[in-house]
Order: sequence, then C-alpha cells, then structure tokens
Amino acid sequence: MKTRRSIAFCLLFFVSCFLVEGCNSSWRKKFIRKKKKEVAAPQAFLVLQPDHKAVFPPDVRYRQHYAFWKSWHGELLGSLGQIHKRDLRTMDGVIGELRAMQADLSGPPAERLKEILVELSHLQDEWESSPGNAPVQVSHRTRLEKLRREISKKFHYSEVKESIVLERPDPSDD
Repeated sequence: MKTRRSIAFCLLFFVSCFLVEGCNSSWRKKFIRKKKKEVAAPQAFLVLQPDHKAVFPPDVRYRQHYAFWKSWHGELLGSLGQIHKRDLRTMDGVIGELRAMQADLSGPPAERLKEILVELSHLQDEWESSPGNAPVQVSHRTRLEKLRREISKKFHYSEVKESIVLERPDPSDD
C-alpha cells in the first residue's frame, strides 16, 4: 500500500509539474514554426568611366551583323508562310541587320544594299497589309531566295572589306 501511495504521489507530482510548466509559452514556442526573415539581395553597382565607349571595330561589327543577317534570312525562308506574325518579325530582323551592315559600308556596296533594303521594305509593307491567313506568293519566296544569294555573294566580308567605313560619325558631336 505504501508503494502504491508513493507511486501515486510521484505520478501526481510529475503530472502537476507538467501541467504547470507544459502550458508555459516556452514549450509552445518550441513547436511553432517561426517566420523566415526576408533577406534583401545584394545589389551590384556598375561604375563606368564617363568617356568609356564599348564599341567593336567596324570589321568585327560588320561580320557580326552579316552572321546575324544570315541566320534571320535562313529562318525566314525556312518558316515562310507558316505563321504570319513570325514572318513579319523575322523580316524585321533581316531588315535590321542589313541596315546595320549598310551603316558600316560606303560607296557602291552601300548604295546597292540601300536598294535591297527598299525592296525588302516594300515586301514587308505588302505582307503587313495582307490578311494573316493569306498564303505567301511564290514570287515572294523566289525573290527572297534571289536576294539571299546576292547578299551572300556580294556582301560577304571578303568582298566588301575595302568599303567598310573605319570610323562612324558620332551623332552626339553635332
């Protein structure tokens, strides 16, 4: 009987200690998830010198635009007539790269490239005015292929390296 009483007393003591301390806020804090603190990402500061100009040499720039033009024109011919908006977007890319190439040229190659640009602009205007589901005319594809061959042959860097302008006038000098 004495052992039962001592066991009951010990059990009652531990239960009362647990009830008194168990509901304490420190026990609850242990089992509640804490909100994560938002850490601000570090910011990088880019400081350039006021006279810094990131400009490639004209021959490198011309070759780069020529490579981009070749890619745009190949994509245009490869997907011509499938999606109207894609055709217009790739034509914009073709014309943009040719304009950049023309800016680096002088003399007869620049004049011929200007004529090609006018022709492509007319073709683009014709496409913009046509409905989206109109099929591409065979004459347009033939004309684009002919222009691609001409540009590849006559405007390759090795053919026009003497006509590349060494220095472009800076528009901010005016």
